[in-house]
Amino acid sequence: MSDLYHPSWQQGFARYAGESEDPSAWKGLAAHYATSLGPTGLTLRDVSGRHKHGTPVGPTWVMSERGSVLNYVAASEQYVQLPAFSFAGPFTIAMWVRFGAFGFIAGANNNNYISVAAGLVIFKIAGVNSVLDFAPALSTGTWCHFAFVRDANDLITTYVDGRAQTDTDTNGGTWEFSVLGAKHTGSGWLDGLIGDVALWSRAAVPSAKQIDDMLRLRSQVPLGVAGAGPTTAELFAATQAQYTMPPKPHLEAIPYS
Repeated sequence: MSDLYHPSWQQGFARYAGESEDPSAWKGLAAHYATSLGPTGLTLRDVSGRHKHGTPVGPTWVMSERGSVLNYVAASEQYVQLPAFSFAGPFTIAMWVRFGAFGFIAGANNNNYISVAAGLVIFKIAGVNSVLDFAPALSTGTWCHFAFVRDANDLITTYVDGRAQTDTDTNGGTWEFSVLGAKHTGSGWLDGLIGDVALWSRAAVPSAKQIDDMLRLRSQVPLGVAGAGPTTAELFAATQAQYTMPPKPHLEAIPYS
């Protein structure tokens, strides 16, 4: 059976679109970092099939309320190096983040980054800021679902746990993105956890449920409580079972009579 129709946790392949709860979510998908499918060692796997794998520089795999995630420590200057992404038109970046302290969550350089404070999100694109206020204010120590969207009219909308805030000014520069957990490799490191991340080359509007359905690939892995959730071995076993498909009838062994 070909790998296309028999994906495995070890190979890092995503299911085909027909297996998704929402097949339209796969349209324009540029990368998909599904940490919740289990630790992948020294590589942050892109399971979209586009092979845009990342390299963790310091952050470690831990278990959390959202399954397996990467833990970033600012004092140790940790981040994930990704291939360089560049979006001149519409795009979406969505992710789950739990802050230990507010700060930068993604970027490439001093002119392209995303920074979060208690009631404020700054999305800097090609040196131009889109500043979005949020009320009630965000909290540290809890998971937040973010979706950052630029539409065909260059308007930036940020969704936090489904709540939308749109910048009234347009921001049409080219968005560059190559680092998770920092402003760039040499500054602005995050204290906190980052879970599943996805990028689209279109203006998607994924809800928290949609990103769970799509990014977790309908995984049946149970989400535990931090410090008391499934072990890495249990997570591996559950994901392996989820991705094991029965043999096709014509491949089944025929017993001797």
